[in-house]
Amino acid sequence: MAILLNYTTSNSHVIGSCGRKVHCEHCGTTFMFLVEVKVPTRETRRFSLRSGNALERVSPNTERHVAYMLYRRLESVPCPSCYKYQADMCGAIRVQHLSWMKTAGVLLLVASGYGMFITYSNGNVAGSIPAKGMVAVRIAMLAIAALGAVLLVIRRMSWAAYDANSRIPEQSRREIAVGRALTEAEFAVRHPGIKAIEREQP
Repeated sequence: MAILLNYTTSNSHVIGSCGRKVHCEHCGTTFMFLVEVKVPTRETRRFSLRSGNALERVSPNTERHVAYMLYRRLESVPCPSCYKYQADMCGAIRVQHLSWMKTAGVLLLVASGYGMFITYSNGNVAGSIPAKGMVAVRIAMLAIAALGAVLLVIRRMSWAAYDANSRIPEQSRREIAVGRALTEAEFAVRHPGIKAIEREQP
C-alpha cells in the first residue's frame, strides 16, 4: 500500500491521502475515489512522501498510524455505473440513520436514573419536597425513562430495516458518484502519484 502525505509545516497534524479501489458487488464495475485523513502529531518538520527523494520523512510510528487510519476509513461513494452502495457502505450509512434518537434516548435514561437516585438517596431533597410532590417527581422520572426507552426501540427498528440503496433517491446517489467516483485511468490523471488500496469486505 502506498501512502501520499501532503506537505505541511504544522505541528498539529499530518494529512494522508490514498485511492480507494472498489469492485462493485452489484454490477462488477471497478472504480476509485480519493480518501484523506488528518492525524494529530507533534512533529514540526516539513515533509512529503510524494517523491522518493523527500527531504525528510515522518517518524515510522506516525506513518504506520496514517496508513492504518487510511485503511480503516470507510466513506460511502456509490458505483458510477449502477449508482448503488456496497454492503459495508450501507452499514456505515445505517449507523448514522436517526442517530439523534439514540443520543436522546440514552441521555433521557441517564437523566431519569440520576433523578431517581437523588430523590431516594438525598435526605435533604426528599425532606424539602412534600410527599405528594415527591411521588409526582418520581413519576416524571419514570415517564422520562419510558420516553428514552421508546426512542431507542423506534430507532433500533428503523435502523434494522434501513437500506441506503432503496431509501436514498437514485438521483442523490448519482450526484455523489459523478462527483467522486472515477475509473482507474481517470484517477491516475487527476491524482498522479497516489496509489490505491482495497478494503476487504466484512
